[in-house]
Amino acid sequence: MKHSMNQRRRLLVVLGAGALTGGLAGELTGGRAAHAQGSAPPARIGFIVSTKATAIATRLAAFKQGMRENGLIEGTHYVLDAVYADGQFERFPALAQELLQRAPAVLMVSTIAAVRAVQKATSMVPVVMASSGDPVGSGFAKSLAKPGGNITGLSNLSAEVGTKMLEMLLEITATAKSKVSRVAVMINPANSGNVSLLQNIQATARITRSKILPLEVRNPSELATAFATLTRERSEVLIVARDSLFGQLDSEIAARALRLRLPTASGGSAAASAGLLMSIGPKRPDQFARVAMYIDRIFKGTKPDDLPIEQPTLFEVIINGKTAKALGLKIPQSLLISAERVIE
Repeated sequence: MKHSMNQRRRLLVVLGAGALTGGLAGELTGGRAAHAQGSAPPARIGFIVSTKATAIATRLAAFKQGMRENGLIEGTHYVLDAVYADGQFERFPALAQELLQRAPAVLMVSTIAAVRAVQKATSMVPVVMASSGDPVGSGFAKSLAKPGGNITGLSNLSAEVGTKMLEMLLEITATAKSKVSRVAVMINPANSGNVSLLQNIQATARITRSKILPLEVRNPSELATAFATLTRERSEVLIVARDSLFGQLDSEIAARALRLRLPTASGGSAAASAGLLMSIGPKRPDQFARVAMYIDRIFKGTKPDDLPIEQPTLFEVIINGKTAKALGLKIPQSLLISAERVIE
């Protein structure tokens, strides 16, 4: 699947309005900056990382670049105190307490489970989400415009994502087979964002006349049962909702789907890299860079409740050309042009 560099131009897919950024557009003032005049010691930023250090390197670099662009230099204006769960989410509460004992000025988190852990641990220390599926539905905020507590930041939830994944899968599979009518959707029911995604896909399916098969997976042990169900129901494509659980299972999901010759789509760039046919979702390094703006405002005295939670409007599409070839699928030129990256 050769594709020249000028053809594979970078193009982010715009998925409607929804970024609540108006309250952040102007300069927010008030309060004493923690880094004023260089006289105060560096402010401590506690960061709970769900993965290993190597998996977060690119996002961390983007965050530090964002901090520099906001005039905040590591070691001078702030120190980053990162703790790693290494995929063991049950460690989040203990890691939150560990960071709180070191008196951070701000806590930074990037998964729903980590947000929930710090929400239980403190109502005083400002918390900035680098990514969260559904902050309102998960009970972290009263609304996106006015969070109503000590938690703010960025959400990766957009109702249009489910529609786009279904439409793109149907477009791809139309090149190799008759109309697809049976679509499996894998969700973690404990994730309210996954539930919203399923509902959105079900609404779209009424238009495309597709039959939706929900597959609930709460832990790795339920994955085999889910695949047995979709095989029994003769599902023709699989959409995997984005959840930290599925992020750990991307490679296994991709391998199982490939054995069944099942086209797949998910919501994070790592999914396509792991072998799923395609992914569509917000560009995570950009989100981490955006976190710096929130932290800068908080350092200057702005309360989290006065910083609206942002939803993404720009999404990247990544297509795994190797998987497409293994499935005997030809990716339409229109999708190749719109892709941020094609994995060869």
